[in-house]
Amino acid sequence: MGIIEQLQQENKELRQELREFKEFVSDYISQVDDEIKGYEAASKFLGCSVSSLHVWVRERKIPFNKNGKTVTFSRQDLVNHKRKRRIGKRDTYTLTKAA
Repeated sequence: MGIIEQLQQENKELRQELREFKEFVSDYISQVDDEIKGYEAASKFLGCSVSSLHVWVRERKIPFNKNGKTVTFSRQDLVNHKRKRRIGKRDTYTLTKAA
């Protein structure tokens, strides 16, 4: 393999590494960004329907910010909400008959 082919191969590898680095940085920034914009993104994060999220906002069961028509949610608030809704494994509960 000549010098030109070698340089072309190195260039190709560097470009691939740069693409992977950009993807890593983009993923990192999206994880660090505490604000989740809109009902659609927040419902995906929570694993619930958009309509359920609308109900929770209307009933003030979940913290949110509203600027005009734009609704945003704090990622940490959504994590806390998910933890509150969490149900343990079925076998960890003792089922008893009502006397």
